[in-house]
Amino acid sequence: MSKRIVVIGVADRVGKIPNMDIFNLFSELLIEAANDAGITKKDIDGIIATQSLVFKHSRLSTVLAEYAGITNYKWADSVNLGAQSHGTMISRAAAAIKAGLAKIIVIAAVDFQLSGLTRDMAVKAMADIRHPEFERPYGLFMPAIIALKAKKYLHYYNAEKDIFSRVAVIMRKHAHLNKDNVMYHNLISIGDVLNSKLIAEPLNLLDCAPIVDGGAVLIITSEDNARNYKKKPIEYLGGGENYSHDYFLQDPDLLSTPIKTSVDRAFERVDVKRSDIDVLFIHDAFTPIVVFALEDFGLCEKGEGGVFIKNGNIDIDGKIPVNTNGGLLSQGHPGIPGGLLHVVEAIRQLRGECGKRQVHNAKLAASIHFGGPLSMASTSLWGQL
Repeated sequence: MSKRIVVIGVADRVGKIPNMDIFNLFSELLIEAANDAGITKKDIDGIIATQSLVFKHSRLSTVLAEYAGITNYKWADSVNLGAQSHGTMISRAAAAIKAGLAKIIVIAAVDFQLSGLTRDMAVKAMADIRHPEFERPYGLFMPAIIALKAKKYLHYYNAEKDIFSRVAVIMRKHAHLNKDNVMYHNLISIGDVLNSKLIAEPLNLLDCAPIVDGGAVLIITSEDNARNYKKKPIEYLGGGENYSHDYFLQDPDLLSTPIKTSVDRAFERVDVKRSDIDVLFIHDAFTPIVVFALEDFGLCEKGEGGVFIKNGNIDIDGKIPVNTNGGLLSQGHPGIPGGLLHVVEAIRQLRGECGKRQVHNAKLAASIHFGGPLSMASTSLWGQL
């Protein structure tokens, strides 16, 4: 019988975090997650991490482990797939436990893009991963890439740009219920979004997630081992990934994303239907991605995401609440670690720990992560045991 994989400990932090670096923050988050699980560092025998744009190291997992005092571990891995890394890290760690390569694994993502990068350095980091001949010289960075896809969407489906603005308003409503560990929690209106600074038509400033410092840690193990620990274990049901291209110039269709196939592959592996999901988490670096993902998840037809949102379906008390923590759009976007914040919130929702933002009777959750110029995606599914 295959081992069931569960999360036993979580921790996250975002904001402007001065006088720290990725090592200090990881160490503190590790202690918080270990306390959450009721274990010590001596119990951990595996670690996997994704990259930092501030501290560039090909073996970041082992460097973090060394700094935090994790010693004599059996298994380590580092994943470099940008913001899509989280789905891959989770599936690799789960596979390692099932194979008996480790018993308790830490999954980590931390970075300091607000405090650790100047504006010029941040622009250079975006430029360095774009095609040197056909993208980089023309400023084809992430805001411009998402803007092109959003512009095509609005034109093709004859939609108004306020369908994107509404996403930012709802995320801020959720953050207002949260207030802890969020960068912005004051309520905003559609007018506020539309009147904010234009970044790349049709994206305004409030359509874009604000950059922050931060990160998150998960601790996973097998179900039989989890019975020894103090918090309700939440099961990793399975996941799916999809990679359609890398450079934006190879995008096969401005109206498509790799999210749909990653969702399809995730649900092919589990005895759960899409309609069973109680709460959904989407890597909302930009508002249009939420619209795209809702449609690709199968919650509504293509071109109908705006109406689906307008009808209150993604609110806390809606059909399928989205990003109950306020999302990256309000909680803040620490760059590559952003998606792991959503997984932490998914675990807390399924434990029933979210207070005013708690989704009633939440038993199943899904988290969607994307990377590259919306060229790769992963979907992870979570449930109560």
